Amino acid sequence: MKISIHSLKLSFASAALAALLPLAATSGAHAAVKPLTPVHFGLDWSLYGTHAAFFLGLKKGLYEKEGLDVKITEGSGSATLAQQIARGNEPFGFEDFATMIRGVQQGLPIVAVMRVLSGAMCIISRADDPIKTPKQLEGKTMAYSPAESTAQILPALLAKNGVDASKIKVIQPTATAKLALFLQGRVDAIPGNVNQQVAQVEAKGVKPYYFRYSDFGVNVLANGIVVNTQYAKEHPQVVRGFVKATREAFEMAMKNPEAAIDALISYYPQQAQNRK
Repeated sequence: MKISIHSLKLSFASAALAALLPLAATSGAHAAVKPLTPVHFGLDWSLYGTHAAFFLGLKKGLYEKEGLDVKITEGSGSATLAQQIARGNEPFGFEDFATMIRGVQQGLPIVAVMRVLSGAMCIISRADDPIKTPKQLEGKTMAYSPAESTAQILPALLAKNGVDASKIKVIQPTATAKLALFLQGRVDAIPGNVNQQVAQVEAKGVKPYYFRYSDFGVNVLANGIVVNTQYAKEHPQVVRGFVKATREAFEMAMKNPEAAIDALISYYPQQAQNRK
């Protein structure tokens, strides 16, 4: 039987084409872009320096690399944020761990998955009229929002140091107003964080004096990443990816703080005035 070269060529071509078709289909499937998982991430407070790392992570595509479409929203206190995370409104949040613990005691379904800061809480007064110990708060006026983390832990600081809380006059303004009250001289002291309000006071031309909570026996883990417990169980890969990207973002920010600040300002141009 004669078999022409032409027939052989066609047979080989057909076989090759048949073999390539499944490969082409597979390649097309792999080439399809997998949709990003949306992640709503709440901050503990209005924007300050530490938050810059998260925006650097966005800018550098670190979250996107982990398959996440992260949206960041400003906050008004860790206690408020804990409630939002518990309700699932923002399954991820950056908040104070001590406040989170109080939320867990109250039955909130939230859990810590990554620590970022430690020992940042402090009491701020003026350098020309310094309050050097918790006991010296007696007879003074303070301002703070009940929902903020420093206010949540303040009772522990007072109790640890035998301070009569009834002898401290407290003004409870909105979350962002306490700094203005302090700068105007309407209050003697405010609770805050060394990485936030101390720099803000200095930027306004007032020389601050401060002591840390940890200087007087209250040493807390401070801020980190908190997640809705049920969400963490149902989406472990999302949590792992978020933590991985966040760690990389903070490592980048520590090596290049200017780039981190640039990233934050690129998302919030009005923050350029607060660059320092």
